[in-house]
Amino acid sequence: MLSLQTTWLPEPTVVLGQARLGGEAVSGSGVRQDSLTPVDLDRFRDAASRPGALRSAINYYRATFRSPESRAAWPDWLRRFVHGDRPVPGVRERLEDWPKITAPTLLVWGENDVALGKELTLGMEPLMAAPLEIKYIPLCGHWVQQEQPAVVNGYLLDFLGDLAPERPPAPAAA
Repeated sequence: MLSLQTTWLPEPTVVLGQARLGGEAVSGSGVRQDSLTPVDLDRFRDAASRPGALRSAINYYRATFRSPESRAAWPDWLRRFVHGDRPVPGVRERLEDWPKITAPTLLVWGENDVALGKELTLGMEPLMAAPLEIKYIPLCGHWVQQEQPAVVNGYLLDFLGDLAPERPPAPAAA
């Protein structure tokens, strides 16, 4: 993540390396190793190797270190080094300080995600002003939609079906 903080190094490195490390990271973060075929990974590497293709993904990791909220989560010694003893400006320290999500939300989570542990899903209720439904998929890693597509699609269809307005019956044929 630290190497991604520069604006000139990550993307050319990915392109030159034909996104090999990204492909290895993707395949290594799944539980079901058969869910991503070599053809899938080749397509991922080809797409990721195009100039500018990874900018938004890399910017996500850049923002991790630059946003006020992320600085609040830094270890005390690092925060003091950068900010001294003054408070970090713009930090929302309590969940209650964040804006509320007003749309019904479905969160589908692989129980064995190596990048984002299941504990990140706990205690989200203060962020919600609408219903929150969390579905955990056992024996599934970071790429739930590839590892368990039928389960994910079932969850989505159920969730979206529950949101659909009731339709009046079709008129009888004359």
